[in-house]
Amino acid sequence: MVQRLLEFIKAVCRHWGSLVTGGSVIGALGVWQGAGHAVYPWIYWVVAIVALFTSFFKAWNDQVEIAIRAGTEKAELEWPADRPKLSFVAWGLVTPDHLPPDYSPAMASQTGFYLSNDGSVALDVRVHDFLVGGTRAKSKNVRIEAKSVGFAMVWLECPSPIFKWRLDQQLAQTAIDGANNHTIPYGGEFRVHLRVTYRDFGNLGYASEADLVFHRHLGRIEFSSPIQTKLGLQRPGGCVD
Repeated sequence: MVQRLLEFIKAVCRHWGSLVTGGSVIGALGVWQGAGHAVYPWIYWVVAIVALFTSFFKAWNDQVEIAIRAGTEKAELEWPADRPKLSFVAWGLVTPDHLPPDYSPAMASQTGFYLSNDGSVALDVRVHDFLVGGTRAKSKNVRIEAKSVGFAMVWLECPSPIFKWRLDQQLAQTAIDGANNHTIPYGGEFRVHLRVTYRDFGNLGYASEADLVFHRHLGRIEFSSPIQTKLGLQRPGGCVD
């Protein structure tokens, strides 16, 4: 307590000294006196007393700013226990329970990623664009409820309305081309890095990253274990890169 009191007194003295030796009021009084006008002593006493009360406020405000900054830094370092936690589960055709009630027959041919949420509800879930053999794969925002599995459609940018949903065929062709070009070992794995961003109701953003692992000879898609990072505050509507 004594140490804190001494630090507070030092801060008050520092601010008071700055106020009574500079600033617009002191400058105006100096100019007025330098021009040959008299400045009554009581005016200096008023300035000194006002400066003292102002110094008390400034010293208190300094401590408040330090506390707020420390609290903000602590919140940024800590992970909320009740947060969304997404991981990639599988790629495949959309199932009826993931289709909207008013779905059209064309929607039944959509494919994408199934994402498991082991935490609270995840908002603005978006699988970021990725490339497979020079072809871009895209997705759009979805919502995944707490402790559930959600579906994010993933399509390829191509003119064919059928092939756009065949990510597996694009992966297979890219793996074959890579093996022929000796960029992918025969019988080896072909990997594509994936990133999905999302936020919670407190607008804290998160990202889960994993590798899509395509086994060429088995024609199977698997995913590596996810790594989650915190992105900080986000604006509703979508997490930023």
